[in-house]
Amino acid sequence: MAISLDIPSKRNEILLQSKSPQYRNKYFVLVEGITDIKFFTKHFFQMEICFKSMNSGKPVVKESVDYLIKNGLSKIFGVCDADFDHIDNISYENILLTDFHDLEMFFIESSCLYKVFCEYLNDTTGGDVDKINKISIKIKKDVIEICSKIGLLRFINYRDSNINLNFKGMNFSEFISVSDSVINFDIDHFIEFLLRRSNNTPKEYYTKEYIISEYLKFNLNEFDYRHLCNGHDFVNILVIVLREISGNTNISREHIEENMRMGYESDCFKKTNLYRYVFNYLS
Repeated sequence: MAISLDIPSKRNEILLQSKSPQYRNKYFVLVEGITDIKFFTKHFFQMEICFKSMNSGKPVVKESVDYLIKNGLSKIFGVCDADFDHIDNISYENILLTDFHDLEMFFIESSCLYKVFCEYLNDTTGGDVDKINKISIKIKKDVIEICSKIGLLRFINYRDSNINLNFKGMNFSEFISVSDSVINFDIDHFIEFLLRRSNNTPKEYYTKEYIISEYLKFNLNEFDYRHLCNGHDFVNILVIVLREISGNTNISREHIEENMRMGYESDCFKKTNLYRYVFNYLS
């Protein structure tokens, strides 16, 4: 069984590994999570790279890259989700960012999303390609619209860290429902849901009315939804929709994301800025 190392131990392990003959000529690329490694090793399998997961977010990846460079490892950089950095025009030295909000948005904007619909809607459509196509286009549009609203609240929370709304571990079925193929989502209800679970939010100041007023200051149409939407939010909502339409209650976020990760083709990835940036780094 693999032993989980703390961050300083992981950094020192990488330093030690980089000095061995087997790894001396390889680039080390730090990523946020284990699933990121599964994705990148598939698309860079012929290159001299060793991917390492820090099992943490962008700040830890950035700090780790800086630490390793300071301690003599030159062939290293990080790859992280952009989150809202493209909206705020933020970049980092030795850290490459996804083209969109996160890696999952790559999948959602590619043909592999349609493959997911084909997998789960064949029985309900009788294998009618035209029906699957029409349903998939409508579902994607509706889910993106909801994800944009959730993403805007995440963005407001990101801009003002004092709000401290808790988006972690949300049960999406508490604020998303599907009836007659219509996805039901109410922004007021969602804000109430967030406030109930956000124990560290100073509710005497950050009331529902205050958050709604901040939300209404923005126009969703001014954002590129690909930079605003969280891919995990999209998949969580998609799971609820597919369960309702297909009747298959065994569909999970993890399974859908795995399907999309495996179905995402290298030809699609090679068209992205991220692929070009990584390739240039290694050239």
